[in-house]
Amino acid sequence: MTPFTHRCAHPAILFACSIMAATMAQAAPDAAALSQQLAQHSPECGTFQQNRWLADFELDLPSSGSFQRLDQALIWRTETPVRTEIRLSQDNTELPPGYRMLLPVMTALLEGDWQRLQDHFQVVTNGELSSWSAKLTPLDSRVAATLPSIQVKGGQQLEHIAMAFADGDRLNIDLTPAICEPVPAPQAP
Repeated sequence: MTPFTHRCAHPAILFACSIMAATMAQAAPDAAALSQQLAQHSPECGTFQQNRWLADFELDLPSSGSFQRLDQALIWRTETPVRTEIRLSQDNTELPPGYRMLLPVMTALLEGDWQRLQDHFQVVTNGELSSWSAKLTPLDSRVAATLPSIQVKGGQQLEHIAMAFADGDRLNIDLTPAICEPVPAPQAP
């Protein structure tokens, strides 16, 4: 045993290390409590600031807009730089595959449904209920080959989503709750 390992094996140091490890283990918020908090404070509507980095083109694409959660869909309205509206729902046949893959993730995150997330991701949380973060690692190796992980953080609500894609692309979204605007009635044919 070297003098260094002998000093590290001292009972007082081992005790201090075990206390630190226990404190760190307690630092992660309880998934059930976090899920309940997010579900209670989940905004029906909000605004977003989004930044998409396209690695192949070395191009940064900022955008902003609003979102609204409906019973079976998430309406994602981009206001700048171009006005678009996407209805993210399972029954939207025109939805590109990438959006279709993200739909359950986005709705589960916004609703605070950690159980649904844990069906598809290994979820590791850190922090406390007032300031938490989580790393989501896909359980499906095919998804992980494209999207190795998602980082999320927030307080009472989900505030930030960071996705790092295997090809070097990145997507960062900052969310802010907002008052819902009335949904326009469908136009009669």
